[in-house]
Amino acid sequence: MAGNHQHSASGTAIFSVWVALMNLWVYPALLLWTLIGILIFPFLFGVGLIFLRQPADRLMRWFVWIYGRGWLLLMSPFVRFRREGMERVRVDRPCVFVVNHFSFFDTYCMALLPQYDIVFAVRSWPFRLFWYSAFMRLARYLDVEGSSWEETLSNSRSVFAGGGTVLFFPEGHRSRTGEIQRFYSGGFKVAIDAGVDLIPLCIDGT
Repeated sequence: MAGNHQHSASGTAIFSVWVALMNLWVYPALLLWTLIGILIFPFLFGVGLIFLRQPADRLMRWFVWIYGRGWLLLMSPFVRFRREGMERVRVDRPCVFVVNHFSFFDTYCMALLPQYDIVFAVRSWPFRLFWYSAFMRLARYLDVEGSSWEETLSNSRSVFAGGGTVLFFPEGHRSRTGEIQRFYSGGFKVAIDAGVDLIPLCIDGT
């Protein structure tokens, strides 16, 4: 028993050091990645508009996806990510994704999805973060808290008409307990009223 206890304590200590190193690396690296992205974005966005000839909102969503992929790369020395069941996700037609929500970093994990043309339906507070707000509005993200149901449905239909997908976190905010919370019905109503597929996704481990 004593030997097992010592082994457990040693493993816990190593894990704690590993977590500390991860945090010391990830947050500064994410800040630097964000600042670099903000600084070079105007140039890259202009080049993208000229040569890729995509609508501005769709191009912005592609940049958001690339930004998330960069975060995944920054995390890769410490965390292994695994996708399961993605072969059943059809990317050739619009749909509604509904995703559980455990962590601030869940949104970055959406870069694991096989498509980039995704409009996030979020509450109002992220739109007040000045370093993200302009990009979110350019990507035509949906402020479901500050919009009426009719506006949310109309904006979602517009996304679907352009071939895009809308993503909801139906719990409304992150779980503080690690347990899935009560779901709000907005994402499900959008899928039904707009006549598009609804695809549930599950995040674990964040």
